[in-house]
Amino acid sequence: LLKHVDLRLVNKKVLESLVQAGALDSLEGNRAQLFALIETAIDFAQSMQGNKNRNVNQRSLFDLAEAGSQSDDLISYPQLPDIPDWPEADKLKKEKELLGLYLSGHPLEKYRSIITLFNTPLSTEKGAKVPSVIQAGGQITNIRTQYDKKQQKMAFIKMEDFNYSYDAVVFSSVYPQYESLIQEDAFIMIKGRLQSDPGDSVLKVIVEHIYPLTDVPQMMTSAVTMDINKEQLNDELIQELKYVIKPSPGVTPLYFNLSLNGSGNYHLISNKFRIKLSFNVLNEIVKRVGLENIHVELNQ
Repeated sequence: LLKHVDLRLVNKKVLESLVQAGALDSLEGNRAQLFALIETAIDFAQSMQGNKNRNVNQRSLFDLAEAGSQSDDLISYPQLPDIPDWPEADKLKKEKELLGLYLSGHPLEKYRSIITLFNTPLSTEKGAKVPSVIQAGGQITNIRTQYDKKQQKMAFIKMEDFNYSYDAVVFSSVYPQYESLIQEDAFIMIKGRLQSDPGDSVLKVIVEHIYPLTDVPQMMTSAVTMDINKEQLNDELIQELKYVIKPSPGVTPLYFNLSLNGSGNYHLISNKFRIKLSFNVLNEIVKRVGLENIHVELNQ
């Protein structure tokens, strides 16, 4: 790449941004390797361009590289450093900082089942009921703490999910109980009073409770229902669900809605199995029946 560009314009800062944004993912090596190699690559490219321009009337080994496919072997290119790639969360964070959005993924993707099933649905349609209390799971993107008039600590949290941004206030009466969960980039579920219209670009919430996002399925579920149609229903699915459910006994009842395509719908309860709906168990069930076919009843 650097053999063919103006290195006065495509400088170190530009290359760092391109690597961090994922724009050079098509090149050999991971982002951490490319980032670590930037200075070496610039020095190498400067040397190549300098040799080429020193005497345009003479052919050099570097010019031979342009002439044939096999002559490229004469050039000893710098080797990529043997280092692991950046963690996925770090890559996504750099993308968001540079571009204002995520391109290669989303940090909440592995929590999609929780966000979908447990976040309070909000409608912007005219006449739709606006809930006074909502719960919303997402990632904390900014925290600001201060002391109130009684010199007690409180926090202002900015949080995002797939669809909304939130400005959440944690008053001093609540803050001490949840201080350990209020961390930059943490994944949490807040429950509190909605102070804005669902159509607003940023939803304002007064926080009453905070939960670790991974604990939400077990803490908040009073019942689980799975929709299964005739095409899905077979011995393999039954055995796979049994394999997931049996090792996780608990108190949460399981219900099944069976659709038999014109033969009627059947609503069944499992008398033999009750479940502890952990985050991992929920995701295993999602893999087998699909997120759109799972419904949860929430604890009051």
